[in-house]
Amino acid sequence: MTIVKVGVINYLNTYPIYYGIEKGLLKIPRNTVIVKGVPTVLNKLLENGEIDISVISSFEYAKNYKNLLILPNLSVGANKKVMSVLFLTRKPIEKLGGSKIYLTNASLTSKMLLLIYLKKLGVKPKIEEFEYSKELPKEEHDGVLVIGDDALILSHKNSYSHAYDLAEIWYSMTKLPFVFALWCVNEKSLIEKRDDTANVIELIYKSKEIGKKNYRKIASEKSKELGIPYKKCMEYLKTLHFDLDNKYLEGLKLFLKLAKEEGIINEEPSLRFYNSENRR
Repeated sequence: MTIVKVGVINYLNTYPIYYGIEKGLLKIPRNTVIVKGVPTVLNKLLENGEIDISVISSFEYAKNYKNLLILPNLSVGANKKVMSVLFLTRKPIEKLGGSKIYLTNASLTSKMLLLIYLKKLGVKPKIEEFEYSKELPKEEHDGVLVIGDDALILSHKNSYSHAYDLAEIWYSMTKLPFVFALWCVNEKSLIEKRDDTANVIELIYKSKEIGKKNYRKIASEKSKELGIPYKKCMEYLKTLHFDLDNKYLEGLKLFLKLAKEEGIINEEPSLRFYNSENRR
């Protein structure tokens, strides 16, 4: 039996896409396996062909675009603010030169966006990586980048004097929305697994439509799970953009262009999309 493995991030910002699947409202084919992990783990698994379909960071697509196809009209994006990608600092960002800052190792895209902005400002802090596990780095530092549910929780429970929303930073630079994550399929999976992979992709789209109709239930569930006020969960869900329309594509292309110009990636990737003909 052909197995199709699907990567799932257990964050509130992707839950609406998987809601129909997670709640058993859609019948999952018996040959489908759900693999859960943080963005950087799923990035690597998809890159290595250990999973077939996954949400991944936009930056990961740039690194591996020749082997991946973007699922159209699926993303995690935000316009002007995102609430869950925060750079928390003890002093203004312009004054962080020489200061130690910690960047989460859970997200490549957020890290690269922050580095682009710091370079634009001419600020050169001392950078360390950390793995967030319910507590912040204990070593002395002046800034920390946190993402996902951790950022939502810390946004109203932290001792930092400044909180920078990276979607706001991007908008201030470009006047465009930002795409933090994409859903991609390994092109080799389409060749080797054909209809099985395509069927799961259609299931993800159906699950997304169910999720969009159930924000109140999602907010109520996650509010209890994360200890975040229901109103904040609802505000967050309404802030997020799960489609991939023209303005968001424009923002994504510009981010990839800047990453190339700053020497973060070797070449500016083309955006390659999945369609039903790809599997033939």
